[in-house]
Amino acid sequence: MEKQYSVAEFKRLYFKRWPIETKYNELKKKLEIENFSGRIVDNIRQDFYAAMTIDNIACGLYWKAQEVVEKERRDKDNKWEYQVNVNHER
Repeated sequence: MEKQYSVAEFKRLYFKRWPIETKYNELKKKLEIENFSGRIVDNIRQDFYAAMTIDNIACGLYWKAQEVVEKERRDKDNKWEYQVNVNHER
Protein backbone atom coordinates (compact mmCIF):
# COMPACT_ATOMS: atom_id res chain seq x y z
CA MET A 1 0.00 0.00 0.00
CA GLU A 2 1.42 3.31 -1.01
CA LYS A 3 -0.81 5.45 1.21
CA GLN A 4 -0.56 5.09 4.97
CA TYR A 5 -3.82 4.92 6.94
CA SER A 6 -4.18 5.82 10.59
CA VAL A 7 -5.85 3.61 13.17
CA ALA A 8 -8.66 6.17 13.45
CA GLU A 9 -9.34 5.88 9.70
CA PHE A 10 -9.53 2.09 9.94
CA LYS A 11 -11.93 2.34 12.88
CA ARG A 12 -14.14 4.75 10.96
CA LEU A 13 -14.21 2.43 7.95
CA TYR A 14 -14.90 -0.63 10.09
CA PHE A 15 -17.95 0.96 11.70
CA LYS A 16 -19.26 2.00 8.28
CA ARG A 17 -19.02 -1.64 7.18
CA TRP A 18 -20.79 -3.09 10.23
CA PRO A 19 -24.43 -2.40 9.14
CA ILE A 20 -23.70 -4.04 5.78
CA GLU A 21 -22.29 -7.14 7.47
CA THR A 22 -25.24 -7.46 9.83
CA LYS A 23 -27.74 -7.08 6.97
CA TYR A 24 -25.94 -9.74 4.94
CA ASN A 25 -26.00 -12.05 7.97
CA GLU A 26 -29.73 -11.42 8.39
CA LEU A 27 -30.39 -12.21 4.73
CA LYS A 28 -28.41 -15.44 4.93
CA LYS A 29 -29.64 -16.72 8.30
CA LYS A 30 -33.18 -15.41 8.74
CA LEU A 31 -34.38 -15.20 5.14
CA GLU A 32 -32.20 -18.08 3.88
CA ILE A 33 -31.40 -16.10 0.75
CA GLU A 34 -29.08 -18.86 -0.50
CA ASN A 35 -31.73 -21.60 -0.19
CA PHE A 36 -33.47 -21.61 -3.58
CA SER A 37 -36.52 -23.66 -4.49
CA GLY A 38 -35.24 -24.49 -7.96
CA ARG A 39 -32.27 -24.43 -10.28
CA ILE A 40 -33.75 -22.44 -13.14
CA VAL A 41 -32.74 -18.77 -13.27
CA ASP A 42 -36.37 -17.64 -13.06
CA ASN A 43 -36.90 -19.69 -9.88
CA ILE A 44 -33.81 -18.16 -8.28
CA ARG A 45 -34.90 -14.65 -9.22
CA GLN A 46 -38.40 -15.28 -7.90
CA ASP A 47 -37.03 -16.59 -4.59
CA PHE A 48 -34.66 -13.64 -4.30
CA TYR A 49 -37.32 -11.00 -4.99
CA ALA A 50 -39.80 -12.74 -2.67
CA ALA A 51 -37.22 -12.67 0.13
CA MET A 52 -36.46 -9.00 -0.53
CA THR A 53 -40.18 -8.18 -0.50
CA ILE A 54 -40.60 -9.97 2.83
CA ASP A 55 -37.59 -8.12 4.22
CA ASN A 56 -38.94 -4.74 3.08
CA ILE A 57 -42.36 -5.44 4.62
CA ALA A 58 -40.72 -6.56 7.87
CA CYS A 59 -38.57 -3.44 7.90
CA GLY A 60 -41.62 -1.22 7.50
CA LEU A 61 -43.42 -3.05 10.31
CA TYR A 62 -40.34 -2.74 12.51
CA TRP A 63 -40.20 1.05 12.10
CA LYS A 64 -43.92 1.40 12.84
CA ALA A 65 -43.57 -0.78 15.95
CA GLN A 66 -40.49 1.20 17.03
CA GLU A 67 -42.50 4.41 16.80
CA VAL A 68 -45.07 2.92 19.18
CA VAL A 69 -42.35 1.83 21.61
CA GLU A 70 -40.74 5.27 21.56
CA LYS A 71 -44.09 6.98 22.06
CA GLU A 72 -44.97 4.77 25.05
CA ARG A 73 -41.53 5.15 26.67
CA ARG A 74 -41.05 8.88 25.93
CA ASP A 75 -41.81 10.26 29.40
CA LYS A 76 -40.48 7.30 31.38
CA ASP A 77 -37.22 7.51 33.28
CA ASN A 78 -35.51 4.46 31.79
CA LYS A 79 -31.88 3.57 32.16
CA TRP A 80 -31.82 1.92 28.71
CA GLU A 81 -33.40 2.79 25.39
CA TYR A 82 -36.13 0.31 24.44
CA GLN A 83 -36.31 -1.18 20.96
CA VAL A 84 -38.38 -3.76 19.14
CA ASN A 85 -37.14 -7.34 19.34
CA VAL A 86 -36.81 -8.71 15.81
CA ASN A 87 -35.36 -12.10 16.75
CA HIS A 88 -37.52 -15.15 16.45
CA GLU A 89 -37.12 -18.89 16.73
CA ARG A 90 -38.38 -21.44 14.28
